[in-house]
This record gives sequence, C-alpha cells and structure tokens, in this order.
Amino acid sequence: FTRSQQQHFIKNIVNQKRFTSFSFLWKNGKIPKPQPKLSSSPPIYHNTYTINDEFSWMQQRSKELDKYLSDETKYLEWWEGKQKIGISNFVKELKDRIPQTQNTISEKNKNYIYYSKRKEHSDGWVICRKKVNNKNEIIEDEEIIMDPDIESAGFNYFNLGSCSVSDDEKFALLTVELHGNDEFELRVKCLKTKKTIDKVEGIFFAQWCSDGSIIYAKFDQRHKPNKVYRHVVGDDQSKDQLLFEEFDPSSIVYVSRTKDGMFGVISSISRSSIISFL
Repeated sequence: FTRSQQQHFIKNIVNQKRFTSFSFLWKNGKIPKPQPKLSSSPPIYHNTYTINDEFSWMQQRSKELDKYLSDETKYLEWWEGKQKIGISNFVKELKDRIPQTQNTISEKNKNYIYYSKRKEHSDGWVICRKKVNNKNEIIEDEEIIMDPDIESAGFNYFNLGSCSVSDDEKFALLTVELHGNDEFELRVKCLKTKKTIDKVEGIFFAQWCSDGSIIYAKFDQRHKPNKVYRHVVGDDQSKDQLLFEEFDPSSIVYVSRTKDGMFGVISSISRSSIISFL
C-alpha cells in the first residue's frame, strides 16, 4: 500500500469507530512527508499484463536514493515521536482484546490427548498432554511437554519452529530459532526427566522416523537447505548419515512424514515443481 492508501484505510476504521485509540493519528492534522519522484521506464510484459514501474530508479544505488531514504527515516522518527502516546494506547487496546488464557482443541494420539494453552502474561503457547484410557477418560494429570518461558531462558530471541513426540511417546523433538536467522537448533527432550538429552545445530526442519531416529534438512553455505541427514539420538552430529543432496541451486529440500507414520518423505521444492521421495 502507498502511504495515502494506508491513511485512507486508517481513516475509514476511525470513522467506523472500530478502534477508539486510532483517532490519535488524525488529531494533529496533516503530516509532511517526502515525495519520491516518478520515472518513466520501459514497460514490463508478463503474460497478459503490462507493468509500468515508476520507481525503477530505486533499483540502483545513488545519491538521490540515499537522500530520499534519509528523508523517509527522518519523517518516520518525527511521526513516531509525535504519536508515541497514541501508539502505546493503541497497542494496549489491541492486547486488551486478546484473551490472556485460552486452550486449543485437544487431539488424541495413541495413549495421550495433546493440546496447547496460553498462560497469562506470556506470549508463547505451552504444549501439554494428558494420559487417557481406552474410553478416552483422563487417568493422569496434565504433563507439560514444552514451556517457551523455560526453553527460551538465557536467550534474547526465541522462536519455536515445531514440536513433535516420538512414536513411543517418551521423547519430544523441538526445533527452536535462537538468533533470528532462520537456522534452527534441534533439541531432543526426555519427557520423563524433562531434560534435553541431544542437540543438533544449523538445521531447517526435522522429523521423527518410525525407528526412533531423526531426519533433518541442513543449510549449505548459501543459507539454503539442500541436504538431508539421518541422526541417531545420542550420537555426535559428525556421525550423521547423508541421505539426500539437492544440487539444483533453485530448489530447497524439506522433510515430512506420511499420515500412517510408516515412511519419511524428502521433498525437493522449486518455484514450478515439487518432487517427493519416500
């Protein structure tokens, strides 16, 4: 959206009185803003569409572009400073509309029902389970599989990629991002002792195998996942077995599992095709 479109959208929301705190955007009248120049460039033809890019001059670094970006930054700093109180009130109003505690729908898998819940004053979801009998009656108290407040301790950044339980339901496989660079750390957690017993770094995605081993996709030097390895829990990462390597630089690899859990799936994904191997 252009800035005028964004302001038009916000003004419509204010007129509809959907968010009371949005009115702060218009209390101070018009806000001066830098205007980028419009250039003429050869049209781009794509199928039945013709695209005229009036901002093509921004593709090349120049003093004019540097000045425009500097003016945009100054405008943003001025705008944020002028609207600081209003922004804080708007963010607070949004948070007040979100339930502080809530649970997802539970899902049964073998001897347990699994679900996630949000704790009060916490941004992450806690993954839990309860043991049930053949009649789906709960026979044990809640067991926490993954608590983001515990897993993120000591790190400034934390993002949970995935969480899955092994076929024997004794171990949990977590993939966590700790540096904001899309590289994940694989963690294997013993659900009896609640301790992390294994780690593998620099992965993209991981999946359990039916024999209790793990397959994962790993990044190359270009930061693209192009190799799939098999890891045995407890072994050093240097011993991991290479299962697949994608040599096409336009493709990435991804690992998953069939619905019945019998086979692992390695997929090579490009812009125009997906090739999967069992």
